Amino acid sequence: MNRVMTWSLTVLLATVAETFGAIIPPVHIGETNPETEGFTGDGVPITGAAAGGFRRIVFKGVQRYRVNLDAMPGVWTMTVRGSVDYVETHGLGVAVSIGRGMAVCIQWPDTKQVTDLETSVTLDATQLHTYQIVYDGVAASLWIDGVRSIERMTVRRADSIGVDTLSGFWIGSFSSRGASQSAWNLWKLDEGIRIVSKTAEPTASQSEAISIGSRLELFVDDFLIEKMTGGITLKLHEPVPRETVLRFDKPWEGRWSGYVTVLPDDDRFRMYYRAGLDEKPRIDDPESVCYAESTDGIHWTKPELGLYEFDGTDRTNIVWRGNGSHCGLGVFKDTNPNAKPDERYKALSGNGYQKPVWAFGSPDGIRWHLIQEDPVLTEYRGVAAAYDSHFCTRWDPTAKRYVTYHRIWYRPFGPKVRSVALRTSDDFIQWTPLRRLDFGSTAPEHIYTNGITPYARAPHILLGFPRRFLPGRKRYVDEKLLPGVSDTCFISSRDGIHFSRRFMESYLRPGRDRLGWLSRSNTVAPGMIETASDEISLYVSHGWADPAQHIRRYVIRKDGFVSAHAKYESGELLTKPITFTGNELVINYATSAAGRLRVEIQDVVGNAIPGFALEDCPVIFGDDIERTVSWQHTTNIGALAEIPVRLRFVMKDADLFSIRFVR
Repeated sequence: MNRVMTWSLTVLLATVAETFGAIIPPVHIGETNPETEGFTGDGVPITGAAAGGFRRIVFKGVQRYRVNLDAMPGVWTMTVRGSVDYVETHGLGVAVSIGRGMAVCIQWPDTKQVTDLETSVTLDATQLHTYQIVYDGVAASLWIDGVRSIERMTVRRADSIGVDTLSGFWIGSFSSRGASQSAWNLWKLDEGIRIVSKTAEPTASQSEAISIGSRLELFVDDFLIEKMTGGITLKLHEPVPRETVLRFDKPWEGRWSGYVTVLPDDDRFRMYYRAGLDEKPRIDDPESVCYAESTDGIHWTKPELGLYEFDGTDRTNIVWRGNGSHCGLGVFKDTNPNAKPDERYKALSGNGYQKPVWAFGSPDGIRWHLIQEDPVLTEYRGVAAAYDSHFCTRWDPTAKRYVTYHRIWYRPFGPKVRSVALRTSDDFIQWTPLRRLDFGSTAPEHIYTNGITPYARAPHILLGFPRRFLPGRKRYVDEKLLPGVSDTCFISSRDGIHFSRRFMESYLRPGRDRLGWLSRSNTVAPGMIETASDEISLYVSHGWADPAQHIRRYVIRKDGFVSAHAKYESGELLTKPITFTGNELVINYATSAAGRLRVEIQDVVGNAIPGFALEDCPVIFGDDIERTVSWQHTTNIGALAEIPVRLRFVMKDADLFSIRFVR
């Protein structure tokens, strides 16, 4: 039987304090023909490149892998996370040995249910779910999304499910043969399989620590967090609106202007945006790219550059007209040490929906040219690569490559939706195939722009402000207005492909102003800039296609996008084991008048280090961007540098935004 299926999967380590795991490498036990069955030489599906422990696998043909275990723990937990995109005739399955030639297994026979071959559980299998098989030494149970769905799973002889030499963890496509016979076509995960043993005894993995050196760490995700108790949660903080900083009031601009990019650059801030779209009087090309600049991020000017004429005058702020004008140039300053002098500034931009994309260079950010006459992106893949929105592009000094994010279409199930894809390049000309961003288990939403930018104070963390678009809504009854309303969301990532959507609520609502409810409004410009010693500014376009359209500045406290938030009742946050460099701990925090915060430094097993216990830390209260923590009248913790430790924060009516170890 022919059987093709796509499934998203990762193997997760249970995040409980008393649980420790080991990675067991998979072993190839089968044969395959890579040329005819779509596999690479080591048996990994070509379409299933791994990243961060997460992969998308297309199951085709016959391929068998297993995990050999020298000693299977008596008690274990195995967790997989995935969703079924589509199924043709057969399902996908997982089998786990429980020893003595016995095994339990689950399968996905269609997109509506999961079963242990006898007991079925109905669920929306098009959404990402967590499936956990828990074996207590006597019986195995199946938990779905943290709920015990099958209390006692059926135990079978290993040979009865077509895996005579089953040992450990197996995964593959499942095809039935007759009424009860079955066979498994199995694949490995090259990240390895985590078999988790529940034990109170410390293992080597317990002392594995996250090295943060002296870098700033934000609490935008769970990266450093072991656990939060007493009601502490991660809280999203909305930006505060300030003044209008720019209006599209020049004759060559108009109500269709937009696609703004903001760039901090030495002694000034730069702003680029698209101007004009089918406005009268027409120019040869109705779209152009304009430029504004500021020394404080608040007061912006439009310099008369004399580069391009409009209606007989060259006293304009137009810096480009021609191919790529539609998307306003996603400008960045190239820090690649090998960048050419006349390409110190670069940009990608396209002509709109399903049209090519060009690469641009400039020596000064003002005078632009095409790096080459031919476009660098012409791959449309049906309607996948839309190219009619921002290109958020930069040089990645760590990976030593160029990175760009742009809009795409994709079809998760049912109607297609807008989303965001990543491409990379070594030379800014040849770009990798697009790779759609992973937003985890969240339901698909229309994401029109993305605003993804490294946070300058912690550039290893990417923050994004995508415009969420609801095409079926229209706030005002006016035939001249396009349908659809938008708001702004908040996303973050540490690897550039897997983005957290733990905050599904709006980061920036349309508000009470009519302009906020017009189609394609509330677009955050790529680029965050520091406009004061304690604030970061964002720039938002309001009122697209309305004559009153403008750009407004919003502010957030430094590092203040998300906090570990404690209510009036006291709570605790415990970090994972970390190592640091430096000799002082600096925190960004805020409390109420009645609130407080204290910090304890522990060893990796949870014992307070003498001299740095909770009672040694004076009560901290107030509101500081940078506050140095002290214990017993000293701030010096240099003796603990490079040693794995945990931080324990006990908080009441307080917010903790970031931490940093400094010298």
